[in-house]
Amino acid sequence: MADNERGWPGRMDWRARVLVENSDPATGYAMQKLLTDEAFDVQYCGGPDHLRRHRCPLVTQGKCSLVEGADVVVHSLNLDRADQAAVLRGIREVHPDTPVVVEVPTPVLEKHADLLEGFTIVPMPATSTSLVNAVRHALSGA
Repeated sequence: MADNERGWPGRMDWRARVLVENSDPATGYAMQKLLTDEAFDVQYCGGPDHLRRHRCPLVTQGKCSLVEGADVVVHSLNLDRADQAAVLRGIREVHPDTPVVVEVPTPVLEKHADLLEGFTIVPMPATSTSLVNAVRHALSGA
């Protein structure tokens, strides 16, 4: 099964569910480990690059069990690529109440200002502290 078809196991504890989307597996898994160590329940998806054979179900079908089950999504995909920006657009359209943390290079902020409006922004590269704080901030609804 692809990551996007796996879904979340039944909620067994108090931990907030965080979906990490990053097209670089090493970075994505490092983010997953960091957030898991901070007591979050974390799943990883490599985005459209990772799902080549399956295509992103959020974009193609309007649903993804990983996004549906997440309390917050950490989006660290390349917004200059239409397929990766479409994932973020899909989250906004299908799950408008799900908080999203977007890791983005500072020069890209202005270029994609409309798409990024309302999301928690973390300048790239995120530090451990900035990422954890951004996730906590997004979860707080502040």
